[in-house]
Amino acid sequence: MDTSIINYLSSPEGVEWIQRNSAEDPSALRLKYASSFSSSPWLPAAIMQIECRARAAKKIPEEVAAPRFLFPSLLSSEQATSDSLADFHASLIQEGSGVLDLTCGLGIDTFHIARRATSLTSVEREPSYARVAEHNAAVLGLSDRVSIINSDCIDYIASASLRPDVIFVDPARRDSSGGRVYGLSDCSPDIVPLLPRLAQISPRLIVKASPMLDISSLASELPGVTDIYVTGTSTECKELIADVSLARYSDSVEIASTSPTYGIHAIVPGLLRFTFTPQQEAAAVPVIGRPKVGEILYEPHPVVMKAGPFRLLSQRWKVAKIGGNSHLYFSSEIREGFPGSAFRILEVLPYASGEIKRLARRYPVINVATRNFDVPTDALRRKLRVRDGGNLRLMATTLPDSSRIMIILSPL
Repeated sequence: MDTSIINYLSSPEGVEWIQRNSAEDPSALRLKYASSFSSSPWLPAAIMQIECRARAAKKIPEEVAAPRFLFPSLLSSEQATSDSLADFHASLIQEGSGVLDLTCGLGIDTFHIARRATSLTSVEREPSYARVAEHNAAVLGLSDRVSIINSDCIDYIASASLRPDVIFVDPARRDSSGGRVYGLSDCSPDIVPLLPRLAQISPRLIVKASPMLDISSLASELPGVTDIYVTGTSTECKELIADVSLARYSDSVEIASTSPTYGIHAIVPGLLRFTFTPQQEAAAVPVIGRPKVGEILYEPHPVVMKAGPFRLLSQRWKVAKIGGNSHLYFSSEIREGFPGSAFRILEVLPYASGEIKRLARRYPVINVATRNFDVPTDALRRKLRVRDGGNLRLMATTLPDSSRIMIILSPL
């Protein structure tokens, strides 16, 4: 998106056209105005704004509420950090810090962090993205705090004279053909080889990473990690964030050989925060048992499952664990504050042919789920001949003695 189009889209005429057509279907608009694209080159970008705003309205409502806020591409609206997670990222930055963001993108993290920082330099290698980010910083009233640099971040840090308090990076998790990648070395930039140079610039690095990564592997790839945050919603794990002390690196050589203790934090902004260390988890002694009718069953939130305090949950909340790998818990009384969903156990049925045949007559509509079970959820649903729906839930799992059970649950 070039400067002339940015200027037109943010003009009163451009804003009015986008708002007037905001309820229209973007595909229909493209067909309607296709013959005018050559004479009005701003039209495709204006239609794209309508589509991006619709896609991103729930994710970044603060920015979408600004009529002159622009998107450089459809992909930028899909990949944008949500406002809630960007607020969390910003909370990791001390007020008044100087910050270097190596991967600006649409700039949602940049803008949220800038509200806490004294100054923020954000690097973006795509010229159109850099132009739009600079425009959006002005729209949001952040021009005095944000400086957008159009450069490859690797080239930028090679000669940077900047000395920020914190470096923030969200490596792109797509390869050259657009496919998703997860490992740090597969992302762009590959941050690990850059650590010695980053240590010359700043004492601290914050890295966003894929939730598909193993936490212990992430810690081993980033020696000097002090904290790992597992963040998301109550239903989905969105990302891992590594907070790294760069003091472990000299000019070009890593100077530490063993990983220190680091904190793991499972966080759903506004809902829960569960903190522990790998050492605490290793030392915890869980209680293993078999659930009974009338007891309470607990299913940890996805961010907690990813964080992995499986033994510690049993110890801290005084709940029993069903088997070693089910990661389901139960108690005779409600444990307030457990970081997950709670259900009342209505029945505990053996996974046996007789019960399988009878179940559909008793529960024709029930939500099926499995944990540590050798039959996939969809296959089990077909085998039971039930339909998903209603308030009841069937959880199939395996006990420590390898026997399989089906637990019928109702929400509390």
